[in-house]
Amino acid sequence: TSRADALRRLEDFRHLFPIIVLLALAVAAALAMRQIRHQMKPLDQLTGLTRRLAAGDLTARLRLAGNDEFAELGRTFNDMAMNLESRFHMLALLSDLDRAIISASRMEHVASEVLGHIRKAIPSDGAGLLVRDGEAGYYLLTHDPAHAGVCLRTATVRFGLDALSHAQPACILSPAHLPEEFLRRLGSALPAHLLAFPIRHDDCLHQVLLLAYLDLPEPIDTAVRGGRALADRIGIALSSLAQEERLHHQAHYDALTDLPNRVLLRERCEQAIERAQREQTAAALILIDLDNFKQVNDTLGHASGDQLLLQCATSLRQQLHPDDVLARLGGDEFVVLVQDLVRGEEHATLDRRLRDLRAALAEPITVSEHQINTPASMGIALYPANASQFDELLQMADAAMYKSKRGQPGGFQFYSSEFTRTSKIHFDLTQELRKAVERSELVLHYQPKIDARTRRIVGAEALVRWLSPTRGLVLPATFVHLLDEMGLGAWLGEWVLDRACAQMRQWQDDNLAAIPVSINMSPVQFERTSVVERVQAALGRYRLDVDRLEIEILEATAVNDSHKVRESLVALRAAGIGVALDDFGTGYSSLVYLTRIPANVLKLDQAFIRGLSGDPRQQEIVRHIIALAKTLAYSVVAEGVEEETQLALLVAMGCDYIQGYLIGRPLPPDEFAERWLR
Repeated sequence: TSRADALRRLEDFRHLFPIIVLLALAVAAALAMRQIRHQMKPLDQLTGLTRRLAAGDLTARLRLAGNDEFAELGRTFNDMAMNLESRFHMLALLSDLDRAIISASRMEHVASEVLGHIRKAIPSDGAGLLVRDGEAGYYLLTHDPAHAGVCLRTATVRFGLDALSHAQPACILSPAHLPEEFLRRLGSALPAHLLAFPIRHDDCLHQVLLLAYLDLPEPIDTAVRGGRALADRIGIALSSLAQEERLHHQAHYDALTDLPNRVLLRERCEQAIERAQREQTAAALILIDLDNFKQVNDTLGHASGDQLLLQCATSLRQQLHPDDVLARLGGDEFVVLVQDLVRGEEHATLDRRLRDLRAALAEPITVSEHQINTPASMGIALYPANASQFDELLQMADAAMYKSKRGQPGGFQFYSSEFTRTSKIHFDLTQELRKAVERSELVLHYQPKIDARTRRIVGAEALVRWLSPTRGLVLPATFVHLLDEMGLGAWLGEWVLDRACAQMRQWQDDNLAAIPVSINMSPVQFERTSVVERVQAALGRYRLDVDRLEIEILEATAVNDSHKVRESLVALRAAGIGVALDDFGTGYSSLVYLTRIPANVLKLDQAFIRGLSGDPRQQEIVRHIIALAKTLAYSVVAEGVEEETQLALLVAMGCDYIQGYLIGRPLPPDEFAERWLR
C-alpha cells in the first residue's frame, strides 16, 4: 500500500510538473515583459519627443527622475532641445531685427524688438539698453510688457563708464557702476552681475546692451556670442538710421545755413494753409533778397559770400517768432513763413515785423575784415487774400520783391495784382534780350574824356547800348543786370573788349587820331576768366600798343582780397595797360586801400560832382580826395560834369580830366570819329 501510494504521488507530480513549469515560464515571461516595458517607456518617450522636436516643437522636454542611464540621456536631450530653442529664437530675433532695421524710422523701435525677445534667445534675469544722451549722460531703455513696440525709459543720469572696455566685444560689468534706479529696471531683483556689450557709432560709445544675471551662466560663451550678435545688429541699425537722417536732412535743409530748403518750406507752407483754413486765420510768405550780395560774392569771393549768408541767416533767426519758419531758397534769397495772422489785420501786424527784419539786416556785418551793409528788398504775399497755394504765393512774393528792389532797394512791398504785369514785362524783356544777343543788336558808343585845362580830347570810354528794333536805343541800366542774371556777364565783358579793340584798329587804319579807349570789366571776369591773357590777346589780334587800352574796375573789385584779382591787376600794370578805379567813393572800402591798389587812374563818381557847385562841404571832400590821389601818383577823372561852374571848380582843385554831358554825350563810332577824331 505504501509503495502504491508513493507511486501514485509520483505519477500525480509527473502530471503536474509540466503545468508548474509552464506556469513558472508564464510568470517569468510576464515579469520579463513588465521589465522590458518599464525599460522601453523612457525610450518611447524619447522617440516621441524627438519626433516633436523634428517637427518644430522646440518646447519638447523629457521628464525623468533618478540617476540612471535613462535619466542622463533625458537630461542630455533636454539640453539639446533648450540649445536648439535658444538658437531658433536668436535666429528669429536677428531676422526680426533685420526687418526692423530696414523699416524702422526710430531707434526706439529697434530697441523694442531686441528687448522684447532677447530673454528667449539668451537666457538672463533681465536686459536693457544704455543710450548716450549727448553730454548729459545716459538713460536706460527696458521692455514694456504692457505696450508692444514701446520701451520704458529712465531719466538721463550723468555717470562714467570708464570701467567698460570699448575694445573688447563684451565684458563683465559690476552693477556698482550703474545708478540703482537703472538696476531696479533690469529685473525683479537687483542683479549681481552684468554682461555689457559696447555699441560704437562714429568712433564714439553710443549705446551699451546689458544682460543682467543673479548668477552668471555656465558656460558663458553662448551668452557672449548671442549678445555680441545683437549688439552688432543694433550698431548696424544706428548707422542705417543715421544715414537715413543725413539723407533726409540733405533733401530738406540747406547745406550752407542748415535752414529748411524749398522742399521743406513747401511742406510747412501747405500745413500752414490747411491750419489757417481750419482756424480762419491768415498766413504770409515774406521773400527776402539781399541787395548787394552779388557784388560782395563777385568781388570778395565765394567764401566771403558764404560768410555773409551765414551771418544774415543768424540775424533773421533772431527775429523769428515761435511759429515762424525761416528757409533759404538758394543764392541770396530767404523766405519767412508767418502764421496765425488775424484776417483783416495782416498789413498792420506784418508792417512791424518787416521793419524789425529790415533793421536787423541793415546792421553792418564784418566779412573778411570788411564792414558791409546788407540792405534787403522784401516782397510779401498773403493767404487767403492773394493766393491759396504755395507756388502761387511764392511767385507773388517774388513779384512784390522785385517791385521793391526796383523802386526802393532795402524796402518792402506787399503783392498787388499790378505786379503780375510787371513780372511779364521783365520776362518779355529777358526773352527779347536773348534774341538781341543772337542778332548782334548790342553796340558800343563812345564818350570823350578831355584835358580839364586845355579841353583837348585825351581818350574815350566805350559804353554798351542795345539798339532794339522795337524799343529803340536802350541804356545799359535797363539790360546789363539781366545779362548777369542770364549768365552772360562774362561774355559781355569779352565782347566789349573785342569790339573796342577792333574799333581802335579801324580808326587807326583810317588815319584818325589814336586815342586810348577805356572799357569796363566786371568782377565776374576777374574771378572766372584769365583777364591778362585775354586783354593781351585782343591787343595782339588788332595790332594795338598797350597804352591804347585802359581797364576800368569798380572800387569793390579793386579792394577784393582775392589773390587772383590782385595778381591780374598787377600784371596789367606791369604790361603797361592802364587801370582806372571807377566810381570811387561809392563803395565800402577805406582810403587806406588807395595805397594798395595797383591802379594809376582814379575816377570820381558823379555823385560827388552833382551837388559840387552849391555845397561847400562837398567841395572840401572832393578837394581832399584829389589832393590825396595826387600824392599817391593817381591821375584824376571827374565823371558826370554837366556845368561850367563844376568844370571851373575841378580845374582849380587840380583835377586832370573831365567826362560828362558838358563835354559830349556817348556817340556811335562814326559820329564820334567825325566830332572828335578828325
